[in-house]
Amino acid sequence: MRELTSLLHPKTPFGAEQRPFGHKMHLLTGMACQWAEVDGDPVLVTAGAVFMPVHRTKERLIEPDVVQFGYRLAVSEQPGDNGAMLRFIDGILVQARRHSAGIAWHSFQDDLHVMLTLATERLPGIIGVGEAWQDREHRERGVVPMIDTAADAHFDGLLPEAMGLQGLEVSAALHTYQHPSTVQTIAMELFAEETRERAVEELGAGTLTSAAAVSLLGGKLLGRLTWDKGFDLGHVVDNVAWDRFPSIFTNNTSPSQ
Repeated sequence: MRELTSLLHPKTPFGAEQRPFGHKMHLLTGMACQWAEVDGDPVLVTAGAVFMPVHRTKERLIEPDVVQFGYRLAVSEQPGDNGAMLRFIDGILVQARRHSAGIAWHSFQDDLHVMLTLATERLPGIIGVGEAWQDREHRERGVVPMIDTAADAHFDGLLPEAMGLQGLEVSAALHTYQHPSTVQTIAMELFAEETRERAVEELGAGTLTSAAAVSLLGGKLLGRLTWDKGFDLGHVVDNVAWDRFPSIFTNNTSPSQ
């Protein structure tokens, strides 16, 4: 498993001294992952978390040129990495369920079902969030708000479709990298050494875009974020992560391309 991050101390993203913003800030955690099938078995090929600044109580209008966020990504390097990938997600959720401004996930129950099927060890973060997810309107004391950007928006489509409906735009390439059929194709390249580096960039960029979108959609459902239609999410992700994905975020993020 390979981890990519913008954080100096990625295992403690909610500590004030570790944040990439220089001052105390409430961070909404947007989560996303991508699956593929290898020899008939599910493989968790990517997982990502975006830590998006939100106001504690008020809605704020955001613009693409000024949005900043921190992120953590994990990309599988072999089909046997499922255990490490699940521990990566679990470690984030253990902290996020107590210390973030909220946890957002698109169609969480679908991912949860597969994660629990694959689990071979105790995963307190995933299990705890899974239990709390059942009754999000009446959350346990000390547990942060949880938002399903599909179910809570009364939407049963894929995340890229939800993005379009809410005025979030990305390039055709970034849109494609989020699609399950494309992920399945690229996953085969990910597990071949000669094509791995390009596949890491493509899958990582797609999952980072998904997690960023989920954080924005979750912030909107919480009443903490809003934006004008035609919001260029590709530009935002480019500004944050161009150095990690140079072959993707180079003249390739504008919705017009």
